[in-house]
Amino acid sequence: MIGGPVKVTWFAEDDIQHDYYRTASHAHFHAGLDADGWPVVWMNRIACPSLMARFGPLKDNFDRRSVEICDSVPYAIPNILVDYQLTDTASP
Repeated sequence: MIGGPVKVTWFAEDDIQHDYYRTASHAHFHAGLDADGWPVVWMNRIACPSLMARFGPLKDNFDRRSVEICDSVPYAIPNILVDYQLTDTASP
């Protein structure tokens, strides 16, 4: 028993061996605030290759995991637009 917090640090070689990592992506955000400073408009444009396409065809070229962060917006924003563009990993 140590009796206190223990810091665990992974070596990079160990850390990157156990998951699927995304390729490069681009996300562009815009927001509009009301007079009190609360967000009332949020637009997010995302362009990235699909992680899930490795496991099979995508329905309508849409990878839900690429935009899943948009479902966890911590505010009740009345106007949200998420624009997603599937890109090809083989393209430069």
